Amino acid sequence: MQSVNLVRGRRPHIFDRALAWSVSVGRVLIMITEIVALSAFAYRFYLDRQIIDLKDQIAQKQSVVAFFAPSEEQYRNLIDRLSIAKKAIAQEVSSQKVFLDINALIPQTMQVRTLTYQPESIRIDGATQSVIDLATFVTNVRGYPQVQGVSLDKIENKTTTGTVAVTLTINLKQPSQPTRRSTSP
Repeated sequence: MQSVNLVRGRRPHIFDRALAWSVSVGRVLIMITEIVALSAFAYRFYLDRQIIDLKDQIAQKQSVVAFFAPSEEQYRNLIDRLSIAKKAIAQEVSSQKVFLDINALIPQTMQVRTLTYQPESIRIDGATQSVIDLATFVTNVRGYPQVQGVSLDKIENKTTTGTVAVTLTINLKQPSQPTRRSTSP
């Protein structure tokens, strides 16, 4: 069946055209809005799944860290003790070097009765036949870099034996105390 249009040239009214256009465009906009909303809804599920997976991974890693915490504490304790031991050995080697160097400065004409070593001082009790050797020894010891000072505690001239009895204390410089690092949990 054919349609017959007897009214030629009559155009649809502008309102009818605007209404037809807005209905067709409105449908497209509603479809696009629904697609965006559904996509956002699906993306939210994806993000929720990622969050759950990340929480599970964090929980697993926390349990591993908690499992190794005692070993880590033991390891850090061992490292600290080794560091302290290393410093103590270095100080001992340094002290031994100072002791040997000062012992080497003692003149051969001086007889040492007692030699007492402490980390802060060396005390020498002895006798010498020459005051010049004693003065040279004191001068050499004062010039030693690790010596802070020398004090003659006792000097006595023994005319019966022809010797000079002497007691002297050599005060040593103290190494600077290292600061201990603190570990915070």
